[in-house]
Amino acid sequence: MTLIAIIRLRGSAKKPTEINYALQIMGLTRVNHCVLLEDNLYTRGQLKKVKDYVTYGEIDQPTLKTLVEKRLRLHGDKKVTEEFLKLNKLTPETLITTLEKDPKKVYSYGVKKLFRLSPASKGLKSIKLGFAQKGDLGNRGKEINVLLNKMI
Repeated sequence: MTLIAIIRLRGSAKKPTEINYALQIMGLTRVNHCVLLEDNLYTRGQLKKVKDYVTYGEIDQPTLKTLVEKRLRLHGDKKVTEEFLKLNKLTPETLITTLEKDPKKVYSYGVKKLFRLSPASKGLKSIKLGFAQKGDLGNRGKEINVLLNKMI
């Protein structure tokens, strides 16, 4: 199963209700938040709706590892500690492989579904144009990993 990393790049001003609802379902409530979702028809349908507000693509293993190590948080904005991992009988490696195979299982441990990212270093090109038109919105494919590394 492949995971899709979805990053919200645009705010909520003058946005239709159905798009706002779709973003809330995905868990993207603020700019520079990232979620990891399974690549399925339901997710692809939601992405078609919100493509003018987010960028997305397939996340690779090294970027996922970096994202989990630096930005994964528990509810209450607490960091994932060694105590938490021992309590749930996990190692960092098993946490990452479980997240790849079954994200819902990881979320049941009390881990937040979203990652708070900082703004991209050296900025973005344009949050009004699609990736194909030299902007930043829409499907990036594997290029999402470059943006994620800038934002971690």
